[in-house]
Amino acid sequence: MWGTFGSIEIALRALQAQRLALNVIGHNIANANTPGYSRQTARLETTPPYPWPGLTQSAGAGQIGTGVAVAGIDRLRDAFTDLQLRQQYSLAGYYTVLADGYAQVEAVFNEPSDSSLNQQLGRFWNAWQELASSPQDTSIRTSVIQSAESLASLFNRMVGQLRQLQRDLDFRVGSKVGEINELADRIARLNVQIGQIRGTGQNPNDLLDQRDQLIDRLSQIVRVAYVEDPNGQVTIYIGGRMLVHNEQAFKLSTAPGPGGFAVPVWADDGTPVNVGAGGAPAGELAALMDLRDTVIPAKINELNSLAAALAGAVNAVHQTGYGLDGSTGLDFFVFTAGDEAATLAVNPAVAADPLKIAAAQSPSAPGDGRNALAVAQVQYQQLMLGNTATLGEYYQQVVGRLGLEARQAGDQKANQEVVQNYLEARRDSFSGVSLDEEAGRMVLYQRAFEAAARTLTVLDELLDQLINRTGIVGR
Repeated sequence: MWGTFGSIEIALRALQAQRLALNVIGHNIANANTPGYSRQTARLETTPPYPWPGLTQSAGAGQIGTGVAVAGIDRLRDAFTDLQLRQQYSLAGYYTVLADGYAQVEAVFNEPSDSSLNQQLGRFWNAWQELASSPQDTSIRTSVIQSAESLASLFNRMVGQLRQLQRDLDFRVGSKVGEINELADRIARLNVQIGQIRGTGQNPNDLLDQRDQLIDRLSQIVRVAYVEDPNGQVTIYIGGRMLVHNEQAFKLSTAPGPGGFAVPVWADDGTPVNVGAGGAPAGELAALMDLRDTVIPAKINELNSLAAALAGAVNAVHQTGYGLDGSTGLDFFVFTAGDEAATLAVNPAVAADPLKIAAAQSPSAPGDGRNALAVAQVQYQQLMLGNTATLGEYYQQVVGRLGLEARQAGDQKANQEVVQNYLEARRDSFSGVSLDEEAGRMVLYQRAFEAAARTLTVLDELLDQLINRTGIVGR
């Protein structure tokens, strides 16, 4: 029968429940600044009442409550917000890397500046203009060679820097693949622990927080899809193929691709990994590959087209002229076809002897500068884009297009940061720890604990009265 000692049990359960709830609040406060931590709460439920209905139970007042117990410690997390946020992480990761890559490409072009390609082209044409006025001046001839060498060297250096950037991006691709493997291994290990704890009927809240942080980071690198099974273990997919399944992590590797650059593949069969490169924006890895395989090669090709057209037009005019020593038919520039910008150089024969610069159109007129003027006029010829743009106009379009692409990437990065910050704030409003709120709840549980303790004190006095003082009247 539920009597005085039953009341003690109720008070004891209240003390235990409020104490555990206070422990949970203390854990929340301790982790208020821990990245990735989700607020936890003790779920209080009434214990089964007394008596339980049955044929043998006598009639009377009932049911009588038997107290409170902590039914579980819940982790406050919104799965839908997590899904949205991880999609934004993939987009933000893509545009962040893309914007940073474009900034580095812009630094290579260095426009506008006194040392830019546009300025070097201007100095080159001006040197030929001066030579047309004074074709017999050796110092001006030397100046023409120096300006041409500076221009060719700048072409060489720009392509070299772009190719070095490609190699750096390629190295980062390999690093990202290694990071994906590491994250997959850690998620698989956490899956094992989470499944074991869930099997005991408990909630592995802190382990779930750790795993969610890893999935967040993984989604920044590459777009992922995932599904959680009833025992709490998660299966993660990349491009429709499993990366993690329960306790098993499937490895990625790299294989040589076009240009000798690394291509992510599945380690077990060498199938290329669908990371979204060249398609829908999806993660840092795809951005690295797009920069390496599409953006930078396009800029190199544009520089090659410019260098080839420049050298071809200047050579065509130069070959028809005559130097002070009577030489003719010489190319002014030399280069390797298909790699014009990286190999552009002044013809060594001309560079070694400024007298061989073909400034004249007649071998018998050393003071004739008409051929030098014809070279200078090349800058006004429409040689590019199907003979619709001059060399300068073409280069301005190249620089303008680069600036536009960089600005678009920067704008997309800024937009994604706004969306990401909004979703993170929404998640924090639900899962984050508010010290003010925790302090209020702590006082609430404290008062309940004190009341339960007071109940025990009263019951103790009642029992003392009953045991020690009953039956002593009249003695």
